[in-house]
Amino acid sequence: MSKHVTRKETFAHYVKHVVPVLTHSSAVWTWSKSLCATLNNFENTIIRKQCFHKRQEGEEWVGWFRKHTKAARKSFYSSGHLSLAERVLKSMLTLARKSVVFHGA
Repeated sequence: MSKHVTRKETFAHYVKHVVPVLTHSSAVWTWSKSLCATLNNFENTIIRKQCFHKRQEGEEWVGWFRKHTKAARKSFYSSGHLSLAERVLKSMLTLARKSVVFHGA
């Protein structure tokens, strides 16, 4: 990541270019806990890389990892973005509404 690109811009780039590819045809996926966990793990990895926090000397890895993920997620939400899991659920809901209207008419 370039020092000249803000975190908000990198998040916007991710949401504009990566998320549509990931969520293409997601409306027909079967929702499960494992799908939600997979989406969250993937997105956490991406946003953690976009806002890297250096580990302090003597800091345990697990504690740093959790703190880093929480800070990255907070920064992502404060930039006005929805999580990948929320986007997929909205996509599924939109398809369900369309099919109810189509079949109910």
